[in-house]
Amino acid sequence: MNGKTKQAQEGFSARLRAAMQAKGYTSNTNATGVDISQLAKVAGTTYEAARRYAAGEAIPRPGKMQDIAQWLGVAPSELMYGQQASINEALLEQCIKA
Repeated sequence: MNGKTKQAQEGFSARLRAAMQAKGYTSNTNATGVDISQLAKVAGTTYEAARRYAAGEAIPRPGKMQDIAQWLGVAPSELMYGQQASINEALLEQCIKA
């Protein structure tokens, strides 16, 4: 794995955990601090895959990313790239409507 991939995984993980914590999906029983079982259920994946998402070891495929984002009430791009991506999407939408 190259450095950019690891950086992307860690960034996604941090944003995922922050969004989950903001929605109250926390846990004191694992190192990530979030409810892995609930994440696995929403993503339709195994506990281990969900743990890897939260730990910064993997990024979900687009369909699973969409499910997770919808559950958390954020755009998939916000989870993947951060707040700036959501701002850019909003600006693009405004331009299209104009």
